[in-house]
Amino acid sequence: MAKTTFDLVLRRHAEEVPNVRRFTFQRADGAPLPFVPGQFLMLHYEDAGGAFQRSYSLSSLVASEPDPEMVVSFVDDGRGCRALWALEPGDTVSASGPYGRFTLRDETPKRYVFVGTGTGVAPYRTMLPELAARAAAGVEIHVVEGVRRCEELLFGDDFRAFAAAHPNVTFHACYSREDAPVDESDAMRGYVTERLRQLAPTPDEDIVYLCGNPAMVDDSVAYLLEHQFSPRNIRREKYISS
Repeated sequence: MAKTTFDLVLRRHAEEVPNVRRFTFQRADGAPLPFVPGQFLMLHYEDAGGAFQRSYSLSSLVASEPDPEMVVSFVDDGRGCRALWALEPGDTVSASGPYGRFTLRDETPKRYVFVGTGTGVAPYRTMLPELAARAAAGVEIHVVEGVRRCEELLFGDDFRAFAAAHPNVTFHACYSREDAPVDESDAMRGYVTERLRQLAPTPDEDIVYLCGNPAMVDDSVAYLLEHQFSPRNIRREKYISS
């Protein structure tokens, strides 16, 4: 069955952190674009090589916002990001969706652990309003973000403000290429997989979300399966550059 497409108009773009742009769109027909936090849009392009499509997680903080946002890393040989970077405000691109089941479900675990690398934390940002309600109900929440260097920390201010507002929420920044600044008590040098092991999740109490680098996702899933996790309490989404 053919996908139902619609046109998006680029309203603005800006560098969010080095090598990552935030793109803000609006439907050309003015219709709203509601989504479930954690879902993604498919953008449909055409270049000299023909038609192709790429998927991007929505990053809007409120799912009812009329202007959908997404954050995208630039990859030198990335066909999709080259096409996206070529857009200027006022230009249109065909889209379909939203799609995806990387979403929060009606459940009350003792603890959530959200692990993401790079732009893989975008879905977690969209979940913050609902997670606030779950934190208020007593659910413990950990958000673990991995980047190479501190200046690449995406939405760090949002996650830190969220943690500061809820005593049972903890944010963990993991820097793989440099030591954490001395004023960042929530940061460490290392990989998110190391922090996940330190948190010692248990299958009877925890639900783990994994999003971002495919190797990170695979390594984390392998660790969780070794510790008797089942697919029902592992949620995963890989970001694959092409």
